[in-house]
Amino acid sequence: CSKDPAQREAILSALSNDIDKVVSESAPGDRKSQQLLDEFADLKRQFAEYEARRKAESDAVALQKLLDAFVDSISGLLAKLQEKERLISKKLQEPIPRKVDQIKTLVLEHKDFEVDTRRYEPAVEKAKAEYAKLPKSPVTQPKYEALIDCWNKIWSSSNVYIERLKALEIVLRDIDDAHRLIAGYEIKLSRAADMPAELEQARAIFEELKSIHGEVQRHSASFDKLLSNVSKVRRLVERSRLQQSSNADIDRLEEEVKALHKRWDNIGVQIADR
Repeated sequence: CSKDPAQREAILSALSNDIDKVVSESAPGDRKSQQLLDEFADLKRQFAEYEARRKAESDAVALQKLLDAFVDSISGLLAKLQEKERLISKKLQEPIPRKVDQIKTLVLEHKDFEVDTRRYEPAVEKAKAEYAKLPKSPVTQPKYEALIDCWNKIWSSSNVYIERLKALEIVLRDIDDAHRLIAGYEIKLSRAADMPAELEQARAIFEELKSIHGEVQRHSASFDKLLSNVSKVRRLVERSRLQQSSNADIDRLEEEVKALHKRWDNIGVQIADR
């Protein structure tokens, strides 16, 4: 049985010819000839069973090598992607920036991160195509699923990070505008702190207060929008930090916005009092 299939087939063929010759030279119904035919049939069956087992074992070894080669090929890729996932996760845990210029820097850095990560996309697509051709196996499935899960998490986290920066930039710009706006009105109101006795001066200050009141009314919606936008930033941050029960950086941002809103409301109160 150690011979190759071609050699075995040649041996069986030669035996078959010899047996046919013996049987043809025997009397019809000869018991020994029939016994010889039966034994040869049994021999051929055993050879067929052996060949089937040998082929199955050979196919199993070949498949295992193919599966092991696939696992080896994606293990290195998975390690690289896991490092990328670690980096984006670290970015999401870092305190939010408080300056618009810082956001611009972070956006540029993140673009570089995405470009560098995209270079692994052909390898990921190749792994998908190769895995689709392989039979389901406990050898390949966990590693493959870990690869795809890691890849998807990177881009999901990346999208959240960008969305977070965009929402935060809007809030920070609005905070800067609010500081300037409030400071300007506070200065104007301080100048009109005391109503003069002289009628013309009093009328001029009254008209200025009316003008300020109109402007304040027009800007009030912007401050309500600022509160809404900072709430959006909180939702995005909390969504990206599921393991954290509190976020001090967002708390501080909300406190600043609420303080601005209180100062804005106070301007309206001062105008009404005068």
